[in-house]
Amino acid sequence: MKNILLVAFVLLLMFIPVTACMGAILTDNLVEADFMESAKSILPPLETMAAFEIIGREADADAKIENIWCRVESHDDEAAYVRFYELEYQLVDSGWILKSSAPYRTNDWVKAPITGVGDDVIADALGEDMIESCLGRSFAIDGEEWYLRDISLGDVQIVGRDTQLENLSDKVTVSVEILHDVMMAQGQIQLVYKYDDRWLLDNTAVTTHFTGSYRPGLAHVLTAEEATSAIVRAAHGNPLIFGDRNDNDRRSQVLGVSDGEIVGLSIESQVSSQVNTVQTYEAAFVLSKTLVDFDVNTTLVYKYDNVGGWGVDGVTFGEARVNSVNRENFIGDWEGYYDINTGIASSGNHKIMFLDILALESDGTLTATFSEHSATPFSTDMTGFFDFGRLSFDMNNQAESVVSGTALTGFSGYLIVDAATLEQSARYKSSLKRGYYMFSVSKNED
Repeated sequence: MKNILLVAFVLLLMFIPVTACMGAILTDNLVEADFMESAKSILPPLETMAAFEIIGREADADAKIENIWCRVESHDDEAAYVRFYELEYQLVDSGWILKSSAPYRTNDWVKAPITGVGDDVIADALGEDMIESCLGRSFAIDGEEWYLRDISLGDVQIVGRDTQLENLSDKVTVSVEILHDVMMAQGQIQLVYKYDDRWLLDNTAVTTHFTGSYRPGLAHVLTAEEATSAIVRAAHGNPLIFGDRNDNDRRSQVLGVSDGEIVGLSIESQVSSQVNTVQTYEAAFVLSKTLVDFDVNTTLVYKYDNVGGWGVDGVTFGEARVNSVNRENFIGDWEGYYDINTGIASSGNHKIMFLDILALESDGTLTATFSEHSATPFSTDMTGFFDFGRLSFDMNNQAESVVSGTALTGFSGYLIVDAATLEQSARYKSSLKRGYYMFSVSKNED
């Protein structure tokens, strides 16, 4: 028994120098502490170590080296990481020192997101490329074509998200406002992200169709005052015509337009085009003259540009149509001249003509007294008809008064509205011939 104990003691003494030779034991805690100390140089910046586990170790007593394999968990603000490292320790007089560290089993490394897509990443995706990918270079909104080149992005807000970290996906719903001159359109787009080392935009889709509306304060509302001003200005360069402007019709005449003559202006319709930057209005009004009221249709076009805003782009008139003839204003004296030498109305070598209109009935019946103050004055009663639609008249002298051998048989003509003048041709006959001469009479002011 004593011999056995002696042998055991001798063997124990033999092991003591080996252990002493290897120095202090390299514990797991010491290795972890060393790794944490060196993590700043081993791990990427901004990462924090979360867990450390030794999964294997191997010692070489002769070389005084020990290799240790470890599993390290870390994270930054966006992802969690699992990595493997091989650590090599060297025993020196002062103890164990970490000689080197190297990546190990890199194919088994894992990177997984711990949060959804960052707002900055989403913001980078919100631009024309996103609109083009969802809608194309041109797209219909409320039935009208919009073009990518003409738009800009307005307010964009994240309104929902479905983050599935286990499936490495994040679906972000964004409310998007598109601006186009006076218009804006609002809808919702879904951005689908997949995680592959980082969040990457996988696809986009419209989830709520875009609908348009006017941008605040930019809708054009045509008032009667604005329309009246535009009509008056336009009438100077684009005259309002009564009669057939394409025919050599003597009744065709230009009607002047002033503010006070426009009555009962109404906007009949409004049509928008070119993404509502062009507004076409159909309007109607009564042009009230002293002798005649006219119905007038007009088209006013307004156009928007980013510099000057809304402005008139054109005003066109339909043909003026007689609404009513102010018969009472026809009653009274009309006076004019006839130049004996030239045969035109004149105040020179002339005859003075008077037409005293006595009545203008609702059926157009016209009665008057016509007189001529000349070397051989005369006066006669006239009857005839006034055409309210054409503003023309025809009168006959039933007595066919004879003056110096010449009989006045009648006259006919047209009303020149703005001048309040009856321009007429007198018919006469004598024993030698029949003929005409022109003269005009204007309404005397009361």
